[in-house]
Amino acid sequence: MRAVFLAAIIPKTGPEVIVLYPEDTLSKDEIEELSLICMPMGSTEGDFASIVFNGYQVAGYLTSTPPIDENLDPRDTIVSIGFLLDTYTDPTPYRNLLMDFVIKCSTNESFTLPTLERIIPEFLELKDYKIIIISLNDVMSCELSLEI
Repeated sequence: MRAVFLAAIIPKTGPEVIVLYPEDTLSKDEIEELSLICMPMGSTEGDFASIVFNGYQVAGYLTSTPPIDENLDPRDTIVSIGFLLDTYTDPTPYRNLLMDFVIKCSTNESFTLPTLERIIPEFLELKDYKIIIISLNDVMSCELSLEI
């Protein structure tokens, strides 16, 4: 695992990478391109995208959060949580991890874009540990494991 990202479809501006960690993994142009390929046209919540991009395999899972701003757009915000992996990496364990995370946490009221933005860098800890615990808030924590 080289990096972790969070992208979202922002009202009035379109797809955007909100967080990429480590930040210097891609250039500004590559980040713009990543925002388009991690959420392909026609994809829906629950889809998993895996594509080779600039020497990385992009593995992203689509889900939704409450609207960023109900005045701008009352619809849920579509987000992609994903990883930049070495091209030869099997993306299946990463898909399973992200599905598990979304299933465990998406019903919690703290499953919002700002909360995801805050916790996304914590996923990179899976490079060093087999199990991590991510806290959405003071009450909700999610234990995740990556079984490769």
